[in-house]
Amino acid sequence: MAHETNDLDDFVAGKAKETFQYYWGATQSSPTPTGQESLDAKIDALEKCRVAMMKGFDLEAIGLRQMRNTWAPLHRLPMETFITILLQVVEDHDTNEPFQLHNLARVCSHWRAVLLNYPEFWKALSPQFGGHFQRWSLEKNRNSPLRIYYVPRLSMSRDARVDFLDLVVRHAGRWQMLVFQDTIDEYICALLRQEMPRLTDIFINNTTDSSLLPSPELFLSQGATLRYLSLTNAAVPWHSVRVQNLRALELWRITRCLPSLRQLYAILSSSPQLWCLMLLDLATESMLDEEPPQGEIYLPYLTTLAIRNVPAPITQMVLSTIIAPACNFVVLSNLRPQYIRKFPSKLGALLRPLLQNRASMGCSVTSSLPDSASITLASIPVPEIPSGWLYHITEPAGVEVTFDVPKSSEGDIQDVVKWVASLRKSFWAAPGSAKLPPKNYGSVLWRP
Repeated sequence: MAHETNDLDDFVAGKAKETFQYYWGATQSSPTPTGQESLDAKIDALEKCRVAMMKGFDLEAIGLRQMRNTWAPLHRLPMETFITILLQVVEDHDTNEPFQLHNLARVCSHWRAVLLNYPEFWKALSPQFGGHFQRWSLEKNRNSPLRIYYVPRLSMSRDARVDFLDLVVRHAGRWQMLVFQDTIDEYICALLRQEMPRLTDIFINNTTDSSLLPSPELFLSQGATLRYLSLTNAAVPWHSVRVQNLRALELWRITRCLPSLRQLYAILSSSPQLWCLMLLDLATESMLDEEPPQGEIYLPYLTTLAIRNVPAPITQMVLSTIIAPACNFVVLSNLRPQYIRKFPSKLGALLRPLLQNRASMGCSVTSSLPDSASITLASIPVPEIPSGWLYHITEPAGVEVTFDVPKSSEGDIQDVVKWVASLRKSFWAAPGSAKLPPKNYGSVLWRP
C-alpha cells in the first residue's frame, strides 16, 4: 500500500512540475523586468500555471476514467452479450423507451457509442415518442425488425393518428411486434392489410363500443409463426399456418368470429410451449352442433388457464383434452355439472395440485338467479384475471371454479357437492393436515 501511495504522489508531483516549468519558463525567457513589472509577471505566471494545472488534471482524470471503464467487468463481456443486457433494460420500459435510452447514454461514452451504433436499440415506434424520435429511430434502424406501440392518448386527433399509421405501415414488412389499442374501423382495417412476414407478437384491443357487430377479422399474410396472440374484439384467419406454436393465447370479447372447435384444437395441439391460455367473454352460435375433437393435448408449460363466459362446447373441449400438470393459476366459470361425470379425472388432475399447495380455500353456495345456484371453490385471496398485455403478466397463483346448477335438479347439486367434498377431503388429507373439514356444505373456510 505504501509503495502504491508513493507512486501516486510521484505521478501527481510530476504532472504539477511539468506544467509549472512550462509557464514559469515563459517568464524567464522574456526580457527581464524590474520592480513592480517583475512581480506582476510572476503573479500572472503563477495564475496561468494554476488554471492550466487544474485543466490538465481534469483531462488526465477523464483519460484515466475511460481507461478504468474499459476494465469494468460489464465492458469485458462479448459485445453480443453486452447488447443483450442493455436490450433487457430498454425493452422493459416500452412506453418510456426514449427516456430509458437517454439515461443509459449518460452512464459513459462507451455505452453511448454502443447505443448510437447498433440498430437493435432503435426498434420501437409510438405516437407518444414524437416525430423527431420516430425519424431518428428509422434513420438508425434501416433494416432490423420494428416494434409498433400504437396506444394513442385520448387527446390525440384523428389526423395525427392516421399520420402515424401512414408512417409505420410503410415499414410493415419489418414489424416484429404490434401493440394496437384503438377503434378498428374499415379504414384502419384496410390500412393494416399489409404483408407482415416478420410479425410474431400481436396484441390488439379494438375499443369499439358496439357488441352487436361481428369482431373485425385482420389480415394475416404468409410469414413467421406467431409467439404471442392477444385479441380483444378482433379476429384473425384461424386456419392460417402462422397461428401455431404459440407461447400465449388470449381471446377476449370476440363476437361471432371465433375459431371453430377443430381450429382451436389444432392451435392448442400445435403449441406445446404454451404457458398462458385465456378465453374470456366469447359469443357465437356457429359451434352449438359441432362435434368436439377427441384426443389429449399435453401442455407441460401451461401455468395460466382462464375460461369465463364462453360457449359451452369450448369449455367442454378444453377441459376434456388438456393435460397441464404445471398450472398454478386456474379460473373456470359457468361450468356444468355434467362435466364432473364426463371427465372427472381430467378436472381433478388439473385442480388437485393447486388445492394441496394453497394455504387456505373456501367453498360457497350462492343464488344469483331465481332458478339457479352457483357453487364456487376458490383460494383465498380469490385470484384476479390479469387485465394487462400478455407480456406483462407476472403469472399469479390461485384457483377459482364456479358451477352453475339449476335449483330444480337435486341430482346435479348433489353431484357437485360430492365432487367438491372429495377434493376437499384429498386436500385436508394431505401431509400436515390436522383434521377433515366439516360436513355441512354452506360457506366454509379451510385452513390446514
